[in-house]
Amino acid sequence: MVFLVLQPIIDCLTALSMQLWEVDLTFGIFFRFGFLALLLLFNFWLEKPSKFEKTYLVLLLVYLILYTGNTWLTKDGSVLFYELKNMARLLYFPVLLLNLYFLRKRTILRIPEKILRFTYGIYLVLLFVPMITHTDFSGYFEGKVGSIGWFYSSNEIGAILSGLLPYFFFAEQKRSVFLLGFLVIVLVFFALGSKITIFTLLLVTFLFLLGQIRKSKNKKKILLGCIPLLLGGGLACYFYLPTTSFWKNIETHLDFLGIENIGEVFQKPEWIDHFIFSSRLSFLKTTHQNFVESDPASQLLGIGFIEKYGTDQVNLKTIEMDIFDIFYRSGWIGTILIILPGIFVIIDTKKEKQPLLFRKRQILSLGIFFLISCLAGHVLTSPAVSFYVVIIGLNWIKEDCYENRNDYRKLQ
Repeated sequence: MVFLVLQPIIDCLTALSMQLWEVDLTFGIFFRFGFLALLLLFNFWLEKPSKFEKTYLVLLLVYLILYTGNTWLTKDGSVLFYELKNMARLLYFPVLLLNLYFLRKRTILRIPEKILRFTYGIYLVLLFVPMITHTDFSGYFEGKVGSIGWFYSSNEIGAILSGLLPYFFFAEQKRSVFLLGFLVIVLVFFALGSKITIFTLLLVTFLFLLGQIRKSKNKKKILLGCIPLLLGGGLACYFYLPTTSFWKNIETHLDFLGIENIGEVFQKPEWIDHFIFSSRLSFLKTTHQNFVESDPASQLLGIGFIEKYGTDQVNLKTIEMDIFDIFYRSGWIGTILIILPGIFVIIDTKKEKQPLLFRKRQILSLGIFFLISCLAGHVLTSPAVSFYVVIIGLNWIKEDCYENRNDYRKLQ
C-alpha cells in the first residue's frame, strides 16, 4: 500500500530527472523494478514457489537470452541497452501479475479502495498546482498544447487518470467533496489536451448520472434536477471549452487536415486515421510490413523496438496500440509468454473456486484501461500504468479465499 501511494511521487521524480537531467535510468525504473525484485525474493526465498512460477520464469529467461542474441546478430551491440530496456517494460506486467497473484494466495493482501482514491488525489494535486502556478511541463510538441503538471508522459498520466476515474465517481463521499473534486478533474482533464481522457470523463459522468437516476425513488425529481445541470453545463462549455487545450488541439488538427468541421473527418479513411487514431493505423501498416519482411527468428522472437536498423528506412516509432506493440516487438513466442500469466490466473481462480467480488467501478475501470490500451496504448506496455491494472484485477478476489483465513480473522 505504501508503494501504491508512492506511485505519483515516483512518476514526479521520474519527470524531473527526464526534464532536467535527460537520463535513461530514471527513479521510476529503479523503484518499480526494485519492487518487482522484492516480490521475487519473497516468493522464491521466503516462501515455496509453485512449479508454474519456476517454469515460467525459466522460460522467460531463456526467451530473453534468445532475444538478446537475435538482436546482436540482426542489429548491433550498441542498441542492446535500448532494446532490453524497452523489452523489460513489456515483460513487467506479466511478471508483476504472476508474483502479486501468488503473494495474494500466500498472505493477507487486499488494497482498500480508499488508498486508490487517496493516490488519485495526489495525482490531481501534482497536476492542478503546477497548472495554476504555471510551473507545469508541456505534454505535446509540433503545434499541440497540453499541461501534464510535474509529470513526463501525457499518454501514461492520461491513462491513469482515466482508468481510476470510476473510483472517484462511485464512492461514498460528501457532496461538497465530490463537487470540488469534480471541478478539479474537469479543469485537469481539459488542460491535458487529450481526446481519450475527455471521452472517458463524459462516459463515466453519463454512467454515474444514469446510476443515480436508477437508484433514486423519485426519478421524476432527479430528471427535473438534471435540467438546470445540463443548461449550466452547456453554458460552461460554450464559454470555457474554446479556451482549453483540448479544443485548441482539435482546431490545430482540423487546420492541419485542411477541413473546417469535425463532420468532414469521416469523408476519407486517412483523415479518420489521422484525427481519431493519431496516424496509429499508418504506423501499424508500416510495422506489419517490416515484421513480414523480417527473418523467421525475428518473427518468433520479435523485431524489437528499432525497425529496419542500418537502413534509410530506420523506424523507432511504436504503434501505441498495446496489443499490436506486444506482438510485433516480442514476436510469437514473447506474446505467448506475456499472456500466459493472465490465462493461468483465470484458470487457477476457477479451479480453486475462489469467490469473486464484482463491483461496477472495478469492471468499468478495467474496461477503460482495456479501451485505452487498444486505442492509445501505454497501458500494458507501461509499468506505471500496468501496476494499477494488476492491483484492480486482483482486488476482484474476495477476502475469504485466503489460505491464511485465521490470520485474516485476527486482523479484522
